[in-house]
Amino acid sequence: MKKKTDLIIAESAFITDMGALCRNSIDLIRYARGLAVQHVNIIELMTNYALGRWIVEEQQNGQDRAQYGARVIDRLSEALTEEFGRGYSRETLRNARKFYLTFQERISQTLFTEFAIEKSQTLFGKLKDVPFTLPWSHYLILMRIKNPDERKFYELKSSKLHHNIHIKLQSKYKTVVLNLMNTLHQCGVYFY
Repeated sequence: MKKKTDLIIAESAFITDMGALCRNSIDLIRYARGLAVQHVNIIELMTNYALGRWIVEEQQNGQDRAQYGARVIDRLSEALTEEFGRGYSRETLRNARKFYLTFQERISQTLFTEFAIEKSQTLFGKLKDVPFTLPWSHYLILMRIKNPDERKFYELKSSKLHHNIHIKLQSKYKTVVLNLMNTLHQCGVYFY
């Protein structure tokens, strides 16, 4: 028959192991969720990039570019909405087009082909330098910044410091830029 002290020791060992099991499980699930979010994010961004590129390429083949360009987005929006439901409005596709035009140098022809044409399933395992690190909502705000150097500054700062640029830029962008511009003007530096 087991002694009471043996049961207490055995139960204590179980609790210690159970604590480690819980901590390890929590850490693994957090890691896996973070990894999933990163992959979903890059896939969403690259999809929007590809849609934007195809829209631009199709629009440039049109005769009357302004009128034809609007029809390309209208027709694509209708087709994608019919197939997938919400999420492919004209505004979303205009943003995808602007995203491509703003960041077109980020993705090589090879990477684009592997993703959008060949639909490579091993592509993301091979990516050493991810072309986009922020969520789509952040790039929607960054695309409003006309100056490429300024846009890059906010993107890098947000990526490195893990700031929520959506909130930061929405509330502070104008104030920060105005203060910076005033300081630079006082130093004799002007941006046009």
